[in-house]
Amino acid sequence: MIDLTFFTLGSISLLAAVVMTAIGLRYAILAERRLRERRKAAAQRMTRTRSDSASVS
Repeated sequence: MIDLTFFTLGSISLLAAVVMTAIGLRYAILAERRLRERRKAAAQRMTRTRSDSASVS
């Protein structure tokens, strides 16, 4: 009986660890994607600003 209880608790904690890891990885991937898009947009703004100031000069 006690062995079954520990086995069940161990299984639940292992499952919880796997689920939490999956959620953490998902959020990390989404954050990385957002950061990459933000950097890309900033680089485009810088390029556009440079070309605008070059044409004015």
